[in-house]
Parts: sequence; C-alpha cells; structure tokens
Amino acid sequence: MAFYQLATRYLTGEASGSERQQLVEQLRKPEARALFEEMRSGWEGSPANLEKGFDVDAIAQRVAIAVAEDQPHSEPDRDASPVPHRPRRIRHRYSPWFFRLSFGVLATSFAALAIVAVIWFRPAPPAKVAGGPVSWVQRSCGASERLLVTLGDGTKITLNSGSILSHPEIFGPYGRVVRLTGEAFFDVSHDESRPFVVETPTLRIRVLGTRFNVRAFADGTKAQVSLVKGKVQVTEIAPRNQEEAKPVVLTPGEQYNFSPETRMAKVQPVSAEAATGWMQDVFVWKREPAASAMRQLERRFGIGVEFSDPALSNEELNGTFEAESLEEIFETLQLTGIFNYRLIRAGDKIERVILSPGQLADFSSGRHKPM
Repeated sequence: MAFYQLATRYLTGEASGSERQQLVEQLRKPEARALFEEMRSGWEGSPANLEKGFDVDAIAQRVAIAVAEDQPHSEPDRDASPVPHRPRRIRHRYSPWFFRLSFGVLATSFAALAIVAVIWFRPAPPAKVAGGPVSWVQRSCGASERLLVTLGDGTKITLNSGSILSHPEIFGPYGRVVRLTGEAFFDVSHDESRPFVVETPTLRIRVLGTRFNVRAFADGTKAQVSLVKGKVQVTEIAPRNQEEAKPVVLTPGEQYNFSPETRMAKVQPVSAEAATGWMQDVFVWKREPAASAMRQLERRFGIGVEFSDPALSNEELNGTFEAESLEEIFETLQLTGIFNYRLIRAGDKIERVILSPGQLADFSSGRHKPM
C-alpha cells in the first residue's frame, strides 16, 4: 500500500496491525518520517489538508524511491521480465503548511525512534464523531434479494443479492468511508469537505458527489467500476509498483475493469443500462465470460450453475435479457448450439442447472451471441 494511504489510514484510526507494521518499515527513511510528521501536524490542525493539499502521486513516488534505495540488493530473477519505466509529468499541489517542513528537527534519530515506537506499540487512534468511537453497521443481501440503504448523509445505496456493505453508524467530520464486497449502485450526496470513499477487496473508489456502480465479489471474477454521472478516482488496494499505484479518473460512460487473477486493468465504454440493468432485473452481456454471467444468474435466481466441461466457462456471451424467466434464458442459450442445459428440481423449485457442450461448441472462438 502507498505511503500516503498507510499514513492516512493510521491517522483516521482505520489501520490494521499489518498496515501499521508496513508504515513502521517505511518510516525508517528520514524523508518518510518528515512527511509523516508534517501530515500528522496538519491533521491535528486541519484534517482537511490531507484531502486537499497533497499531491498524492508525487509523495508516493518519492517515498517509494527512498524506501527502495535502502533495500538489500540481490541477483535479478532471470525468468522475470523487466518492468519498463514510463516517465510522467507530476503536478505539484501543496497547501501552505507543507512548505513549513523542518527537516533538521524531524530527521533526528531520537524523533525517528519516538515515531516508530508510538505507532507500533500504541493501538491506532479510533475515528471519532461527537466525542466517541465510531460504531460500524453491516448490511447483507441474500439470494434473489435487493436492499436500499440510505445513509445519514443522504447517500442512497442499492445493494445487489449476495453482497455485504459495512458503514459507520455516523460519519465523522472529515470523510465518509464504506466497505463493499459484492455489487451496489451508489447515489452519493455531494459534500466537498467530506470525500466519499468505497473500499473493496481489490479497489478503492474516491468521489465527491456522483452516481456509479461497483461490482467486486470475492469469487475471483473481475471487479468493475461503472460511472453514470460525475467523476470518480479508482486505485488498486495493493499495487505492486508505482505504475499500478497511479489513480485512474473516470468520466461518465466509462467502466474500469480489474482482474484479480492477472492484475490487469483497463478502461472501456459502458452504457448506463449495462452498468445498472441488474436493478431492473435486466442482464446486459457484452463479451461477458460465461463464468461471470452464470454467477449473475445464481445471485438473481438463488440457484447453482455447474459446467460439465470447464472450458465452457470461457465462452463469451453477448445479448440482453429483460423479462425472461430462468428457463427461458437457458432455452435461448441452448438455441445457439453452444450450450445444452439440464434443470435439477426440488419439487417445483429449480435448484441447479448443469451446462454441457452443444453441437456447435467451439471453445477457441468464444462466439456465443444470443440476440
């Protein structure tokens, strides 16, 4: 995790034990210690400085380079491909308090030991509102269900089936952070002084006021952030290098896709219908991997889907299903000649669907295109 994120999570009381340990390691560098002490001073004086005045990219890059210089050198891995360096232009945006750094005092060894000791041996300070620690609330949504959650700031969140949302009972005065595993549509109330942040297992989305959809299930399928209105900034939770740590800014009609398996990310166009169709029981598939499409059907209809041949899960699906029943959807899939299906019932209820290759199955083409 980038230095700025670690320091901010510590100052807001959200850092875990492992994150505090990472911060301690980075604070062994004088420059990192100086930056942290100035951040802490700014936080105590005016916490909004952390959100408004720092050039996050520039600081993360400077600290990463400083930490890397202190690492022991080892023989290069001959099987590894070198990561090309891409020069980038950094825009400096510092608030006035940033220029008051006093490196002579902060770089003393005594101060360094004091900072490290405080962070490691003292529990992280709890985030506070109205003089007390924050209580977190967890909302979950079962199969075939949807849940509308209205937060205290007026933000409305529609939670999809099979999803879990955690949020503070009351937001603090300096920020709004929620955590999501699954899929949800966010209609965020505008509050420039309190940025809204969504954290998922793989991505972090930062907004001011906007409407967007997040899909980030813990089943290995790709994570997606689709923007309908406004602007959002997306970063990876655990970047492996500076290139991956760079935030990506989306504009309306764009979708950020991230594969947890390959750690590859890309931005592509997306329609509002494709991004939010699930809220009206509409499935819009455009080159959607069959495995991902079947997970959507499982959550919507509360069933299980099995592939008799694992290669079928790599087929790409294109099409739109609006008011069709589960059986009608699989009838359409079978008409393509790519899939055959078998329903397993318990009384009148469909419990499982087993997919097997059809006569025209071609695992190398990914050509399934129901219309």
